[in-house]
Amino acid sequence: ALLNFETVRCFNAERHEEARYDASTREYCKAELSALYVYGFTSLVQGLITSLATFLTLLAAGYEVLHGRMALADFVMMYQYLQSLYQPLDQLGKLYRDVKQQILDAEAMLCLLREPIDVDDKPGAPEFNLSPNEQTEVEFKNVSFDYHENQSDRKQPLIKDLSFKIKLGERLAIVGPSGE
Repeated sequence: ALLNFETVRCFNAERHEEARYDASTREYCKAELSALYVYGFTSLVQGLITSLATFLTLLAAGYEVLHGRMALADFVMMYQYLQSLYQPLDQLGKLYRDVKQQILDAEAMLCLLREPIDVDDKPGAPEFNLSPNEQTEVEFKNVSFDYHENQSDRKQPLIKDLSFKIKLGERLAIVGPSGE
């Protein structure tokens, strides 16, 4: 969350980022509340169904016990069977909700992975292979850069024909005025 706080501070964009964060948090809370309402409703319905089924089954079994057609031990055993049947069904419902959420999370992750790469190599660009023991340097030759996609929008690129070499272990910072 604080990855780019220095950049935000340098551009005096704290209020803008706070507003974006607040909006994202509100949207997340609405989605979470909606999911909790659905979860609560399904749990309620599931509980009502199992309670009603248990009640009706025990009512019928109790009737049989009262009329001597079923032993009390069989009644208790039937109740235990019902409990051992409904508990896994309840767990299955929770498992279904968890798997559904994980599928949604995986779909969101796959959408990110499908995003196009912003930087493309020129056709015929050499592969960048670096072995760990190699004493190498990175060389930039005649690099030009501009924010405008259409060159006619600007008389001259921001960076034009910049060339330099950086040896292994060196650091380089390119500093200049911001804005136009």
